[in-house]
Amino acid sequence: MDLEADELLPAITPVGYPTDQTLPSDRLIRLAAKSKKRKPWSELFFGPDGRTPLTENEAGPYRNALEAVRLGPSASNRQPWRIVKDKIGKFHLLLRENEIYNRTMGKIRLQNLDMGIAMCHFAMVAWEQNLPGSWKPEPGTPTIPGLQHIATWST
Repeated sequence: MDLEADELLPAITPVGYPTDQTLPSDRLIRLAAKSKKRKPWSELFFGPDGRTPLTENEAGPYRNALEAVRLGPSASNRQPWRIVKDKIGKFHLLLRENEIYNRTMGKIRLQNLDMGIAMCHFAMVAWEQNLPGSWKPEPGTPTIPGLQHIATWST
């Protein structure tokens, strides 16, 4: 990668095709990480008050984009993202940070990578379905205790 002394490469991704066989060590890692287990909607997506779960019906045309976030990968399968749909239809992406876990690698914040993955999954599905919008920082958004605002999807 030819990185400079002050540069970090916080993530890599495999490229290629899976083999027909899964090694026992791979199965063990997936089992330990609970890779197939995902949090339910009620723990990830909320209405304007930030406490009441958002139903799939209330998500409207963005239901599939939210489902892509729910099913997306995250470090150690922690799914630290929360999304709040406000009264005017904006989606606010929030981080439920585990500070000890998120800071174990110094400057590299694993959960920040997770938030980028969530943003990408949401955007890719929305754009594929011709839904308008993009992620932007939005200073002054309402705060919810224990959650850090990352970005807002707005049209």
